Amino acid sequence: MGGVDLLNQMIAKYGISIKSRKWTLRVIFYFLDFAITNAWIHHREDSKANEMKPLDLLQYRIHIANSLCELNKKSVGRPKVTKEISSDTSETSDDDSSTHFPEQVVGRSSAMRCRYTGCKRATRN
Repeated sequence: MGGVDLLNQMIAKYGISIKSRKWTLRVIFYFLDFAITNAWIHHREDSKANEMKPLDLLQYRIHIANSLCELNKKSVGRPKVTKEISSDTSETSDDDSSTHFPEQVVGRSSAMRCRYTGCKRATRN
């Protein structure tokens, strides 16, 4: 049995089953299964090289699903300290283009200029 046949066999065992008329969803989920199974094969090879016990394919998929579910959970506890960004224009130099924000120029439909009072830069029409 070749490598592609083994990969399709593993995907068929624990693959994402979606019944959709849209071929794009079926292709996307097939490639997702393909990537997960390929990552599991690499995990198995790395575990053997490091003399560790590898996870089986189902445990590996469950571990990935749990990791993705925990990815955007809000942390419990004290809120993080955020630094306030000062809007003081006296510290900005004329050469610093990363702090210049455009605003609509009165009388022109498409031209923009910097909103800082000391700056004379404007976009082209």
